[in-house]
Amino acid sequence: MYAVIDTDVIVSAMITNDDSSNTVKVLTEALSGDIIPVISEYLISEYIDVLCREKFSIPKVLVGDLINTLIKRGVCVEPSVFEYALKDVKDIPIFAIASESRELGTFLITGNTKHFPDVSYVVTPRVALELLKG
Repeated sequence: MYAVIDTDVIVSAMITNDDSSNTVKVLTEALSGDIIPVISEYLISEYIDVLCREKFSIPKVLVGDLINTLIKRGVCVEPSVFEYALKDVKDIPIFAIASESRELGTFLITGNTKHFPDVSYVVTPRVALELLKG
């Protein structure tokens, strides 16, 4: 499964100490499993910016390892169209990556589905894991 993983899912997985959490399972699959991360320079930059915030207390070495693995395992898609009307302008590049990589069957995995258009490829972590199971 190809997937753009929204930053909220990554952050939740990194600060959760529960291996049964759906966000942890999604990140685990992205790091070594059946989810192939679809990334862009913008998304990687956002991951770094958010994960390095002091309030999360995530060691920078751990953030670096995570980013390097996502880049190594991922497919880079630099969207050319950003003409989407979304409530949060920061979500536009993320939705654009997913939309422009649909030929791969890409999903957008987010905990905030209401922030995005109601389309079949915007899914929660739980739904993404169900889709992986077939």
